[in-house]
Amino acid sequence: MAGASTTVSTIISQVSSPPQIQCFKISWLADDSDGSVLPASLPNFDGKILLVVVDPGSPAPTANYNITLKDGTGLDVMHGALQNRSDTVTEYARCSVVEPMDRPVAGAVGFALTGNSVNSAVGAVYVYVELLTA
Repeated sequence: MAGASTTVSTIISQVSSPPQIQCFKISWLADDSDGSVLPASLPNFDGKILLVVVDPGSPAPTANYNITLKDGTGLDVMHGALQNRSDTVTEYARCSVVEPMDRPVAGAVGFALTGNSVNSAVGAVYVYVELLTA
């Protein structure tokens, strides 16, 4: 995978008073020969995912590309809400109303992006988490 990279960083950490909020930023760069994107894992946390913002960059990814965020059991914690993303518009998603994200996530969450065929496409995913307090 020449030229591909995926990095995860914590860009917001408000832990001094409830609610305790963190935002993880996943920055990705597609491979320069086949458009594939490397998987990554968020740092371990105990909390609830509140919101996910998906921001396609330039060069833009293929229209209707897919993102999954899976917990340690393999469950897509966004229940398919990050499928068929726009290649031009920043979008946000909350969990489906069928199964709201009241179920806490404990441990690492894995990121995967599929369906992109644009070489060297870039983008970012922001995952907002409310940390559980003891």
